[in-house]
Amino acid sequence: MEAFEHLFDTHFTDNDRSLANTYGGFVDHAVRLAAGLPTAGPLAALLKTALTDTQALSLRAQTAQQALGLSLGAQKQGTAQTATAQTTALDRLRKNEATLKGDALIEDDTERRRLHALLYPSGIKYYTAARLGTQLTDRLAEYLTTTEAEAPALGEAFVTRTQAALGPFRKTRETQVAGLATTDTARDDRHDLADELDQQCDFNYHLLSAHFRQDLARPATFWNPAFYARAAPAAPAVVLPNPKV
Repeated sequence: MEAFEHLFDTHFTDNDRSLANTYGGFVDHAVRLAAGLPTAGPLAALLKTALTDTQALSLRAQTAQQALGLSLGAQKQGTAQTATAQTTALDRLRKNEATLKGDALIEDDTERRRLHALLYPSGIKYYTAARLGTQLTDRLAEYLTTTEAEAPALGEAFVTRTQAALGPFRKTRETQVAGLATTDTARDDRHDLADELDQQCDFNYHLLSAHFRQDLARPATFWNPAFYARAAPAAPAVVLPNPKV
């Protein structure tokens, strides 16, 4: 006897299909459905409602794609800005260290050693080897705080140059981190919506199959197979019998 429970199996759920194909295929399907929607027959009203739902989902899909694209663009820009600010900050620290090692700024050798130990606990590598995350951010903040506290010894010009060079890094890094969070959210939203797109495709397929029950090849024309093609299973190995001796 026919296994009736399989008549309404899901046809579009495919974990191997890329999200780009899922989204591209659905937007294309919405256009095809609008162009070829049957307007007569007992299921015409249901099909019209399905079209409305499909178009609404298509708009959400396009919005999700655009949101991810904008987030990725902003993230790329934020990464570039952070890298530039990091280079500027570390270059200033190198110049400051060179200044402290000479006697042009501070003649007293003991005072120079004291300031160098405060600002460079383990030399310039204390900063250049720091991880980009909170470690470098915190160390640069400590450096700036110490520099400002030692302004009477270091001089106003030294402090002003340091503030100008280190200040932008924290801001750009915070912007970058916020951008990463936004991108993660956009990725999650895009991934979650994919299931709804496949479910709507299944519903539409079953509805179109019921309408075109005399032409069962017709429903498939509402989807572009290029977006939904499944990889063909590997052909089974042919085992030849051993020749008789």
